[in-house]
This record gives sequence, C-alpha cells and structure tokens, in this order.
Amino acid sequence: MPLRDDFEREYNNGLEEVISEITIGADEEEVERELKLAHIDMYNKGLVEREKRKSISKQHGLIAGKQRLSAIKRKLSKEDKKLRDRFKTVSRLLEAEEYEQLMASIKKERQLKQRIAEVSRYRRNGITKLEGAGVHVRESERVKTSCYLYTQTAASLIY
Repeated sequence: MPLRDDFEREYNNGLEEVISEITIGADEEEVERELKLAHIDMYNKGLVEREKRKSISKQHGLIAGKQRLSAIKRKLSKEDKKLRDRFKTVSRLLEAEEYEQLMASIKKERQLKQRIAEVSRYRRNGITKLEGAGVHVRESERVKTSCYLYTQTAASLIY
C-alpha cells in the first residue's frame, strides 16, 4: 500500500532493480567498479526524473480525485478540450497558474478574432455604427427565414 504522496505504480517502476543486487567490494577490478557506479548514477537520474514528474502532476492537479477531474472536464467546451490537448506538452514547461493564464489568453485571442471578423463583415455591408449592426442582424435573419420558407414551399409544390 502506498504512503502519502506515493503512487502504487511509479514512473519507471522497475528502476530499483538496476541497483538492487549491487555490492561493491574492495577486491573488484576498476572496470567493474565503474560499471556499478554508472548503474548507481542511472538510478539517481531516474529518481530525479520521477520526482520531477510527480511534482508536475501535483502542480497541474492531475492527481486529484476522479470526481474532481471529471467535473473539470465536463465544464470545458469541446473547443477548450481540443485546445488543452494541443498545448499539453507546454504544460510541462510552465507552472500551473502560468498554464491557466496561457489558456485564458489564447481563448480571449480567439474571441477577439471572431469579433473582429464580425465587425469587418458589418463594415463590408456598409454598416458604420453599432446600432445599425442590430438592424442588420435582424434583417439578415428575416431574409434567411423567408428564403428557407420559400424553398420549402417550392419543394412541396414540385412533388
């Protein structure tokens, strides 16, 4: 059973097997001693990587309870989930707060680009004031509805 802050299955779980049966004696050859010291060095580097991964998972809340993680995932829209999947590799390089700020900034950038495209469309249609935009939206919806009704009526007359 794992202790606090331990996992049942660690990163590189068989790491301890590298040094589990190493014994260093005084009567060993230099090459053999260097090989054993290299194994110990590999083990130490593996421990550092294990701790690094564990701290990253804690910082980003990846080891929270299943209910909390599923609730967080449900709150995200489909676009937000795709965005987070695309930037998963960046999350290893940033602190949790910085990563959340980055995601919020990218989301805000997308919203601003959509708004710019919308305002540019109004401008192309000759609308120079925001009051005219509301009228334009209502009229375009009315035209779409009437065109839809017209095509439905025409289609029913043909058959």
